[in-house]
Amino acid sequence: KQEPAAPTLVNVTIHRTIMGTTSRNQPVLSVKANQEWLKCYKNTIFEFLTKGLGQAAELLLDKNHCIIGLKRIGTHHFDMVDGKPMEVLQRDREPGTPTLFK
Repeated sequence: KQEPAAPTLVNVTIHRTIMGTTSRNQPVLSVKANQEWLKCYKNTIFEFLTKGLGQAAELLLDKNHCIIGLKRIGTHHFDMVDGKPMEVLQRDREPGTPTLFK
């Protein structure tokens, strides 16, 4: 048996996002990161990718170059909790200052 491939961490800038569906009506988000288009099928992170336009990001990609997770968008950091949706960690933000997604 082969071990599953570890996710690849890439540093990109998010330039554009397009929401759509597959032929089986599954939601998909196409993300133009640097000069290539990436797909994301995890609708729990669509909002973060869409609101991060123009920002530098660290994305986790699987072996098919699909986005499977987030590490950072701008100064906003993310963490996985038991394989469930991301928990937002705001490490360097001063109390009372606006966040990235307001």
